[in-house]
Amino acid sequence: MPITSYKKFNLGKPRPDRTFSIPDSSSDGKDDTVIPQGELHSVVQRDELVHMKWRGWIGTFIADNLDWPLDRPWHIADFPKGYTLVQTIRKSAEDRVDYHLYGYGKKTAFDSPREFAFHAVWLFWRPYHDEHSCECTLCTGRKQGYINSIWIGVPGIVRRDRDEDEPTIGTNRSGGGSGGRRLVKLPTRSGFVSWINLKRSLIRGPVKVIPPVIPDMALDLSFARYYRVGELVWVLVDHLRPSASNTADPDEVIKFWPAIVQKPLARGRQIGTAPSSPQNRTMYTVQLLGVENRHEVPFEHILSWYAYALPETILQQIQDPLMPVEITRALTQLADFHPLPIPPPAPAPARPGYRTLPLRPEIPRTFENALGPLSMAHRKAEFIQMRYCSTDEYSDFDPERGELKSYQGLWWGAERIWIGDIVRLTCTRADLEQEHLTDRLLAPSRDAPGRPLLARMKEIVFDEAKGQLCFSAEVYELKRASKTRQDSVADHDGLLGLRPPHNLRFRTVTPSDVLIYLPVQTIAGRYDSLPLDSEPHRNLLSSLVTDENLTRLGRGELDGTELGTSLKDVMALSGLCMEEGDRIYPELYVSALRGRESILVKATEETKKITHENWVKYKERLNKRQLDGDGDSVMSD
Repeated sequence: MPITSYKKFNLGKPRPDRTFSIPDSSSDGKDDTVIPQGELHSVVQRDELVHMKWRGWIGTFIADNLDWPLDRPWHIADFPKGYTLVQTIRKSAEDRVDYHLYGYGKKTAFDSPREFAFHAVWLFWRPYHDEHSCECTLCTGRKQGYINSIWIGVPGIVRRDRDEDEPTIGTNRSGGGSGGRRLVKLPTRSGFVSWINLKRSLIRGPVKVIPPVIPDMALDLSFARYYRVGELVWVLVDHLRPSASNTADPDEVIKFWPAIVQKPLARGRQIGTAPSSPQNRTMYTVQLLGVENRHEVPFEHILSWYAYALPETILQQIQDPLMPVEITRALTQLADFHPLPIPPPAPAPARPGYRTLPLRPEIPRTFENALGPLSMAHRKAEFIQMRYCSTDEYSDFDPERGELKSYQGLWWGAERIWIGDIVRLTCTRADLEQEHLTDRLLAPSRDAPGRPLLARMKEIVFDEAKGQLCFSAEVYELKRASKTRQDSVADHDGLLGLRPPHNLRFRTVTPSDVLIYLPVQTIAGRYDSLPLDSEPHRNLLSSLVTDENLTRLGRGELDGTELGTSLKDVMALSGLCMEEGDRIYPELYVSALRGRESILVKATEETKKITHENWVKYKERLNKRQLDGDGDSVMSD
């Protein structure tokens, strides 16, 4: 959008749903900034009209360059940390009022919102870009007029330029003599050169982007990441089977290992797409629990935590597992077991006078040796998935309700959920009717009532009256796709980059001006279209998601069976059936101040404590059996 079009917006009225922040960690506000003092200078306060208009111009400019929808203006919540807007009165025949934004350093200031807007876009995405890629007037030393003409000029414009230091794009001489002034033909408007690769990977089209407060959220929503930093997932490992099994139980095999996502490594294709060749894999760094080994694994070797569960035969064997080593409270030697092969480290050069210590040998990668570490990993994962906490608190001022404590996201058991995400609900229309909320929903489509509801989270707030976390939401249902659309409400082929299941569509069932408020306990988890729509993930679950099993499930032949329960759980991730059982305990809420890190630390401590206590008791039983003559101790001390 041409920046001249910003004038049509009322920039003096920020909207909470169109307000975002530039993170403090991205700000470059300098401590040596000198802010003018005296009766002719005054600091402009945040609630003053000029302050809001500057923030509106800058926020809209950022949104425009990141291809966010511009049906309404955007505002930054405040200037970046260390920046201050100052009013200066110029005494003359007619007093003139100027505004300058200080914070760049010493007495240097930005003289207009347009000047700072170029710097603000760079600050907003700064953690992911070159330190010298900013195109603003203070970073480049170029005049603002020249910057405007290059980046936001009218296509094909020709202007006269006397500045010999500026680069030229084709020159002519007027009047045929050497004394003529240069004519510079300017390029058509384009995105900033250093950001072209990033902008190509952002979602295009009329996608409503929730205002991001921290960079992690902006990236997760922009790239529709399926696995997010800190989430609990399953990672495919080399299949381990009992060495001397007398049964032909196909479930008696270790296929997956619990892990925590460390960071995504986008190589080739966009995060969230199914790679078709080894050269175009999206990789993730993960940390395997129990053994704490780190690995880089491809996208197609990872499953959402709720897409898989250990078979009953394995769960029984890890209740009192035999440890592959003599363990202590520290449990350090368990790290010598590697569910996935670790490349051998390069030998260190020998130093004169020093003897090279031999590396501690790995524990053989067998089914029996894996049970002890897997028991620890699974127990730690259970501690993690039972707890939840809100994250990234911010204050939201509403003239009617005053200042509210709101949150940008939620750790919900294994998953990280942001406002703007699509979540599955545990409640049905009948449940909402008991809460007198169905009068706020549109009538369901013909075949939708049998499916659970989905919701897009708009805000997360703490309800002081009820003493619980709540969230507001737009509610959706899944309806059969048809060639003729007769619904008066919006149908969607996708929401925030997520596809509906095959032959279904998302259908909005809340009017455009209506939100409903629900307690966070109604969240079943994040909507995940991968297990059924992604071929690599169907292959991972090939023993479960088959046409035959789906047919038998539809006939009710798998009701009450382990296979039926697992299949329902996988289908529930795509909103196709209700989940059975609550995985999150409402009383295990962790405050936002303590957060996810405290959950991981607590889970580690509890796991080590219980594992060591159980191991001591197990050894006592073995020794007692040996003394009673019932058999030899399986493991000698």
